[in-house]
Amino acid sequence: CIVHSQMQKQGTIVYSTRPSSASKQAGRLVDAELWSKVSPALAIGKVNPEQLQDAEVAVNVSVIDARKKASLDVMGFELVEAESLGNEVTKSTAMAAAVAVAKKRLPDALEFFPFDTTFRSSARDNRDSSKGPGGRASNLSSAVGRAHADFSPESARLKIDQLIHDGTLPSSFSSSKQWAILNVWRPLNIVYHAPLCFLDPATQSLPSFSYALAYEHQAGFNASIQAESCHQWYFFDTMTPNEAVLFWNFDQRKCHNDPLGTGGSVYHAALDAHIPPSDPNMVRYSVEVR
Repeated sequence: CIVHSQMQKQGTIVYSTRPSSASKQAGRLVDAELWSKVSPALAIGKVNPEQLQDAEVAVNVSVIDARKKASLDVMGFELVEAESLGNEVTKSTAMAAAVAVAKKRLPDALEFFPFDTTFRSSARDNRDSSKGPGGRASNLSSAVGRAHADFSPESARLKIDQLIHDGTLPSSFSSSKQWAILNVWRPLNIVYHAPLCFLDPATQSLPSFSYALAYEHQAGFNASIQAESCHQWYFFDTMTPNEAVLFWNFDQRKCHNDPLGTGGSVYHAALDAHIPPSDPNMVRYSVEVR
C-alpha cells in the first residue's frame, strides 16, 4: 500500500512571556520607523514605558502543511486561489484585490472596509529598522516571528471606534450587531523562507494577554499567548503569488463563549523569522490587507 503523509517542517517560533505582575504590561519600545508602520494597523492607546516587560522565549516547533485541512469556518484560516498581483503592486491595488478575494469567499457579507495595507520582507529586522535592505528608509516591514494575534477583543473594539472617528467607517457601523476583522495575506513571490504559520485554536488552553508596541507614551496593542506543548502549528507549503490566506483577526460572533479571550482571532507567526535567509533569492515578500 502507499501511505501519504502530510508535509512537515521544523523551525522556531517566538513566544512572549506573560507579565510577572498585574502592574506590568507585556511589550516593548519600537523606533520611529517601525511605529509609522504599525500604528495605522493597530488600536492605539496610552502606556507607561516603565511598566513594559519585554521577555520572550524561542520554541522549536513542528509545523504541518494545512493545504488539505484548514478552513476559515473551523480553524479560522484558509488557503484560496487568487489572481497574481503582478510586479507593480500598490496599496490601492492590493486593497482592491483583497476585497475581491474576500467577497468571493464570503458572499453573504454585506460590506467590506479595507483599512490597512502592509508590505513585508523577511530580510528586514523586526526589532531594529536600520537593519535589512533599505535601512530606515525602507517602506517594507519585517516578517514577525512572535506568536501573536493582531487584535484582542478589547483592542478590536477600540480600533473600530478609531476607524469611525477618522471616517474610514460610517458612524452607523457602531450599531452593527455582527462584524469581524479579516486579514487577507498573500506572497508576492514563492515562499521558501519564513512561511507564515497559524495556530490551531483547538490546541490553545491558556488565556491570551495584551501586548504593546510602544513609542514614547503611545502604543499599538495586539495580543500574545504563552508557549504550550499542546500547541499545533500549521503552514501552507511553498505558497505562490496565485494564492492567498484568509484568517480572522477578530470575529464578534465568537465573543459570547470565549473563556480564553481570543475573540476568534487566529494566532500566527513567521517560522524562523529571526534567521536571515542565506540566499537573497530566498527572501519572502508579502502583502496583507486588513
